[in-house]
Order: sequence, then structure tokens, then C-alpha cells
Amino acid sequence: KLRYMDYELASRELVRALRGRRSQTATRRRLRRSSNVLHAWETGTRYPSASDFLELLRLSGQAPQPLLSRFAPCRGSSTHALLGSWLNALARDRPHAELARSLGVNRNTVARWLAGTTEPRLPQLLAFLDVTTQRALDFVAQVAPPERLPSVAPAYRDLQEQRGLAYRMPWTHAVLRALELTQYRALPRHQPGFIAACTGVTLEQEEQCLAALLRAKQIQRKRGRYQVARVLAVDTQQDPAGNLTLKQHWFQAAAAEVTQHGVPADGLASYNLFAISDADLGRIRQAHLDYYERLRAIVAESQQPTRVVLATIGLVPLGPAPRH
Repeated sequence: KLRYMDYELASRELVRALRGRRSQTATRRRLRRSSNVLHAWETGTRYPSASDFLELLRLSGQAPQPLLSRFAPCRGSSTHALLGSWLNALARDRPHAELARSLGVNRNTVARWLAGTTEPRLPQLLAFLDVTTQRALDFVAQVAPPERLPSVAPAYRDLQEQRGLAYRMPWTHAVLRALELTQYRALPRHQPGFIAACTGVTLEQEEQCLAALLRAKQIQRKRGRYQVARVLAVDTQQDPAGNLTLKQHWFQAAAAEVTQHGVPADGLASYNLFAISDADLGRIRQAHLDYYERLRAIVAESQQPTRVVLATIGLVPLGPAPRH
């Protein structure tokens, strides 16, 4: 995976942005610190703990819980409890060893973070968020305007362009995944129609998607083939209408594939229609969410991909909720 953010540099810029017009001394006093930790945090000789970061958020006028809840559920009456709840919600059931490997830390360090006996520093918190959700860039943009964060601004502009492309031309996502296939990367040169055969798009759609991805700087042509340049995790939840349109597109694509070709032996299409209580419906919904996060973790760890796969997950109550 291509790293698009320098977590340490972004942390320094975030501290500076949250301090705003206050002096370092005034901010230090409001944090009830005796030494000038702001200077250390902004120069990178030290980094704030996750709790320090949440306190800086409060000083800037932002409530931590609504911000954190946009990325994972959390609750707690204290900063420490809120943070512990959030980290565990982000981690879900991913093994500590897997998280530690992705973060480049000792597994015992991850275990202590999740147990609440120690806390990650801000750069580690951003990395943790990226590893578990791939949405650290959106998180940083919620904390401070990206244009005020020089190290983050270019990547955020790319993200906005890529978000728009996802809405305008959904099939570009499938084309990107095809470029990651081992078979494509083994080609001596790009073969028109190869991507179309791997994804089910037409040759014309293949050409249009490649051209759009080049304009968005998501791919580049190098040594006769297209290569992924910088692809960011696009969060479409910020636009409910656009998000719904994308979901409709991919559910329709899955239905069209099954209608035209049936269910392949290594695929799966099943349904279950049932009556259930509202409480148990909530349990099934949570099970779907847990499965989806595990699926994403497996995809992130996968090496040498050979297939482009569309996973659609649906749980749709029929009709309005009954009145009691």
C-alpha cells in the first residue's frame, strides 16, 4: 500500500492548527502543564498522547465524541474511557499480532493500548485509524481545514477528485482493481480488452475509465502498462444521496452478473427471508458489520491478487417498522 501521509508531520501541523491564535504559553496553561509542551509537540521532539489530543480538541471548541463517532462508535464519561472505547471499536476482533505488524509496533504495545494501560501518541493514533479504517485523511480534515496542513493538503485534494470520480464513473474502481492483478502486471505491454475481460465492462468503458483515472492521477503509464499511482480510500458516507446511488449501482451489477452467467463455483449468492424481533435484527446487523470489517482486513492483507471480486452485503427490512 502506498503511504500518503507522514503521520508525525501531520501531527505537528494538527497541534499548530488546534492552538490557533493562542500563544503556546496560553495553551499550555489551559492544559495545566508546567513545561512548554506545545513547543515540543510542534517541533516533533515529543508528541501529544491521544488524551492530550482530545483535550486540544476541546480547547479549540470541538467536542471529541461526535468527531470520534463518525469513524467508530464510542462512549465514556471520561477522556480515558472514551478513547479506550473508540480504539476497541476500531480494532474490533482483529488479532493484536496482525494490528501490530501493520503498525510496526510490538503486539504487547497494541494490547496495552486496547486494555487502556497506555495510550498511543498522536502519530500512532493516526496510523491506527488508517490501518483499521483507511480514513485517517478524512479524520484529519474533520479536525482542521486541510489547506492549513501543508503536508496533508495535496493528498486531500486528490481524495476529493477521486471521490468525485467514484460517483461519476463507478466502474473506474473495478478497473483499478484489475490493474493490481498479478496477470496484468506480468504483461509486457497493456493489452486493450484485458481489463474488460477481467471485470465485465465493455472495451469502450475500459478506455473511458483508464482516461479518467489518468486525469485524476490515480494511475500512470509506465513501461507500456498502466500502474496504480496514488489511490486513497474514498469515504462516500459524507454524501448520503451519492452513497445510495453507488450502492444501487453495485447491487445492480451483482444482479446482472448472476442473471447473465449464474453463480460461479467459487462465488456465493444466497438469501434468507425471515420474521424476527427488532432486538435480534440489531444483532444480525452487528454481525454483518463485523463480517464486513473482517472482509476488509483480509483484503488489505492479501498478496498477489488474481481475481476482481464484487462483494455485496444486504440486510433489508421489508416495509416500514410496525407501530407498537
